[in-house]
Amino acid sequence: MQTVMVPSFLKVAAVSAVGIGGTAGTVYLGGKAVNFSEIQDESDELIDTFKDKFEGRLVTAKASDKKWQTRFTKLTSDEAKNLQGLPEVSKAEELQKWCQDASIAAFDKSKEKVFEDYCVLINEEQASKKLIQKGKDWKDANERLSKAKDSDISDELKKVRDKVKTDLEKSKELENWCTSKYSSPFKGKKDQEFIYLGTYCTEIKKPAASKAPQAAEPKKN
Repeated sequence: MQTVMVPSFLKVAAVSAVGIGGTAGTVYLGGKAVNFSEIQDESDELIDTFKDKFEGRLVTAKASDKKWQTRFTKLTSDEAKNLQGLPEVSKAEELQKWCQDASIAAFDKSKEKVFEDYCVLINEEQASKKLIQKGKDWKDANERLSKAKDSDISDELKKVRDKVKTDLEKSKELENWCTSKYSSPFKGKKDQEFIYLGTYCTEIKKPAASKAPQAAEPKKN
């Protein structure tokens, strides 16, 4: 957590100059929650918000976007499991508003999992190539992974690769691994797991077969 010195006169200037929301001694400047407490010293804290922690990974789509409906559907399923801390909303639009409000709140480790589950992008939404879906043909992907060197993959994928090698045609090991990661929270384009998805779980377009030249028609006399 970063601590900065904020002279009292600057507090007043900041509040009057910026459109700010906040209560109980905390206001929001941009994406930061600033705690203007009643302590009479010059050391107020610039607090990290959820938006700071998940920078570049938040779902910023409009409330009508299908991304929110997908998350709301997941929420209704999770509610049946009686999980703690779930958003109390009755439709996708309310979930979008909940995430929007939560993003500028001071980061709270105890609420991180819930926020990440419903307000953050997932791997499938950020993939630049077409991911192979469950039940499709995985033979080419299996062959790709079977050729991977130990130095190029994680210990987890090494185990998958070794099982795939036993039956490139029918093995489900890679299919199960890939599809289980599609809905995982997106950690960034440099995240190793995300890179593996793009390398071993995507369709590769095969070059179109060239047409054989047609024989010339005989000349008519």
